[in-house]
Amino acid sequence: MDKKEEKLEVHGNHWNALIKDFDKEMSTVLVKAANNPKSDYLIKPKKDYFAIIAETKPLSSIILVENQDQKSVIISSYPFININNRVELEITEIEGWGNGLEAVIHAAREEHIVVSFFDVFYFFNKEKYQIGKKYIFNLAALGYSAEEQKPQEFKMDEGPAAGETFSTKGMTAYLPRNDYRDDFQFSDPVKNTMEKINYNNTDFLIFPFELRHAAEDKLALKFPIYIRKDLFKSILDKGQDIGGTGWLQGYLDGTLEKIYIKPKE
Repeated sequence: MDKKEEKLEVHGNHWNALIKDFDKEMSTVLVKAANNPKSDYLIKPKKDYFAIIAETKPLSSIILVENQDQKSVIISSYPFININNRVELEITEIEGWGNGLEAVIHAAREEHIVVSFFDVFYFFNKEKYQIGKKYIFNLAALGYSAEEQKPQEFKMDEGPAAGETFSTKGMTAYLPRNDYRDDFQFSDPVKNTMEKINYNNTDFLIFPFELRHAAEDKLALKFPIYIRKDLFKSILDKGQDIGGTGWLQGYLDGTLEKIYIKPKE
């Protein structure tokens, strides 16, 4: 039997989606966040580690710090999208990371809709979760890539629709990867002018992704995708189809109200 390929438990791609040339800026970004007196410190879930949230909103970061031999050592850091986008999900699987503090949550939204996301506050809420139970999570995504999708037409050769011609114009899709399932592919038409924000001297466009039930024509899932403007080959107009890839994250609703403690002035 072939040995199962071990997954990488790192955030390099996630940081690169947030900060261009992050490999060069990593030390500066993390030190600035850790030393900023305006940063918010989390209540320590356990005495051997704590976490820091950078002050910026909605795009921010979380740094997990472990106390080792009277020294503070960064054990993980990742982007954090600090927004409210409440979605009810039933947890079907928890894919924990080796450090015991991070995890990818696999969940069901409704029949035939599965969602996987990185839980940014898993270290604080992990003891609350039960497989098969429903919870409210706030979901948002960072985009890795985005571009215009040219409509394609195809004709069915068999089945009840044989002879019919179909078009991908206006098609909406959300497809988690098979291996790293918090990563996904998406397609969706642009509905309105995308809002623009700035983070770390970089412009982002906010794409409001929506997945609808085709048969019932009702909204099934929605979350914003924050995409660096420089990733677009061209700015898309209303009605054009967009496609790309991204990283979905989320956190249990109500967490922020429970865990913040302000640093000393």
